[in-house]
Order: sequence, then structure tokens, then C-alpha cells
Amino acid sequence: MTARPTRRPLPPRAPEPDRVEDSDDEQEAAPWLDAAHTDADLANQQLRGEELRRCAFTRCRMTGLQLPEGSLSDVRFVDCRVDLASLRWATLERVHFQGCVLRELDLVEAQLQDVLFEDCDLRLAEVGGMRCSRVELRGCEVEGLGGVDGLRGALVRWPDAVALLGPLVAGAGLVVLDDED
Repeated sequence: MTARPTRRPLPPRAPEPDRVEDSDDEQEAAPWLDAAHTDADLANQQLRGEELRRCAFTRCRMTGLQLPEGSLSDVRFVDCRVDLASLRWATLERVHFQGCVLRELDLVEAQLQDVLFEDCDLRLAEVGGMRCSRVELRGCEVEGLGGVDGLRGALVRWPDAVALLGPLVAGAGLVVLDDED
């Protein structure tokens, strides 16, 4: 039996430079298209069904972001707080989360293709029913991750696989006994 070649996630395309430097009026008219946001407070934004395309978010506060049924393509999040956010039923394509706090993130029934979670805090996130294609978790905190079946097909390294052992055991409904039991 030969092993299937591993395909890593494709990186996001960068925002188009000529659009990023446009006037503030144009940036406000289309803040989620070809835009770079740094140190922005975007907490509790309600963006149901919105499309974010070729965006970069750096050190942004996005706690409570609501983007159910939305679409993210070619988006990069670096050192952002995206905790308590909802991406339920969203489509993520070529998205990179690096060093982000994603605690209690809701990715239920989301479709992910070419998505990388690198050094992120995914504790208590919900991923049940998520569909993965070329998704990788690298160096993430995953305690209490719910719906681990949604990670089917995701790429993980050995240290990350060991960290996922607790959520996998809980998801399978296994009861772990002490040696004394």
C-alpha cells in the first residue's frame, strides 16, 4: 500500500496594493475587499452572509464577530482576537490564522479549503460537521475542542496529534480509567 501524497494548504493571496492604499471613503465603501486592517477594533461586527476577499487583519480585536453563512477567501489573520466568533456555515478558502486567539470559535458545518491554523488558541472551539480539504493545524491549543469529527482529513504533526488525544477520546465517548479503578 502506498501512502497518498500530503498536500499542504495553499497560502492566501495578498490584497491588491493599489486598493489597500485607496482613500478612506473607498475603504469604508468596501472594507472587506482588498483591505488591510491593523490594530482595528472590529468586535461584535454583524456580517451575516458577507464576503471577505483578499484581506489582511493584524492585531485586530474581533471578539464576538458574527459571520455565519459568510465567505472568506484569501484572508490572513495575524495576532488577532477572534474569540467567541461565529463562522457557522461559512466557506473559508485560502485562509491563514497565525498566533490568533480563537477560543470558543464556532465553525459548525463550515467548509474549509486551504486553511492553516498556526500557533492558535482553539480551546473550546466547535468544529462539528466541518468539512476539510487541505486544512492544517500546527502548534495549536485544542483543549475542549468540540465535534472533532469535523477535523476528518486535516493535517497535524505528532505533537498536535497528541494534544488532540483528549478531545478525540471525549468525542468518541470513551471513559478513561485510572490504574487504581
